[in-house]
Amino acid sequence: RVIDSLKFPEMDARRDGIVEAHEDTLHWIFEATTAPTLQVQQGDSEAHQDSIYWIRGKPGSGKSTFAKFLRTHSKTQDRLYDWADSYGKEVLITDHFFWIAGTPLQKSYLGMLRHLLYEVLADNPSLVPYVCPRQQKRGPTAWSVVELRQLVKAALQNCDKYVCILVDGMDECETEGQDTASQHRSMLRDLKDLAALPNVKMILTSRPWSAFEAALGGRPNVTTMDQINRYDIVNYVKAELLEASTGQLPTDLDWSSFYDDLELIDKADGVFLWTVLIARKICDWLRSRDSVERLRERLEAIPSDLEGYMRQMVFERISSTFRD
Repeated sequence: RVIDSLKFPEMDARRDGIVEAHEDTLHWIFEATTAPTLQVQQGDSEAHQDSIYWIRGKPGSGKSTFAKFLRTHSKTQDRLYDWADSYGKEVLITDHFFWIAGTPLQKSYLGMLRHLLYEVLADNPSLVPYVCPRQQKRGPTAWSVVELRQLVKAALQNCDKYVCILVDGMDECETEGQDTASQHRSMLRDLKDLAALPNVKMILTSRPWSAFEAALGGRPNVTTMDQINRYDIVNYVKAELLEASTGQLPTDLDWSSFYDDLELIDKADGVFLWTVLIARKICDWLRSRDSVERLRERLEAIPSDLEGYMRQMVFERISSTFRD
């Protein structure tokens, strides 16, 4: 009954709704020379500082796609299995993907705690009598943040497995009627407290807001998506345009200099979502036999920031509706 009362239907909806990473992107994370990696060492206090891997970045830079990529990739699982196995333990991977446009439980700290406790107890139901004895006696009831933060820590302390917790979109955590900044600080204190447990590692993602920078910015394992995804953007644009080019685009197009001519990668400035939207536009323009010069003119008219481009798209659709 305790486990069932923690569950809510939309727990995994946000993660399931995130598009899969393009096959030519993000694999740099498994190459130790190119970016921070999820460390697997444990033991002394200095090594344990690597128990948190923070992914920060601008809106649209690909943090959630990267989080889902890590959550589901076999190499992530292999490394975590090796970490746990070195201590003779099994591993449990849990996650919560915040979604500010979702239900109250999808975007609140209460929802995250319920989700994490559910996953730990569902995987280890024998923990319920030890972790939740009072809750087991009283039956289903309303859960509180104060109660849940204690139970999550107790569950992890008593869990015989090593646990990796992935929390995506921490900046999207909010509860109606509560101060968002103080809520973020409280959440970060709790997460850092959990990460100090010897059997816990974390992957956290957020925008680089001051609360997150203050709590996580000085750690050794930090990746800034909009500073490291340049080659991902290049690979994505190249793959998309080449796929669309079959029998449709100009045969004399010099692909080697095409991206430099358009200055597309620099204009993206690390915002992957902007790149995805613009790549679709470019494919349409090239099918219309636009010259590179004409493409440059079109691109210069497009706002380089994601918010500005979205506003322009809405305006164009409204204008088109009235014209029709």
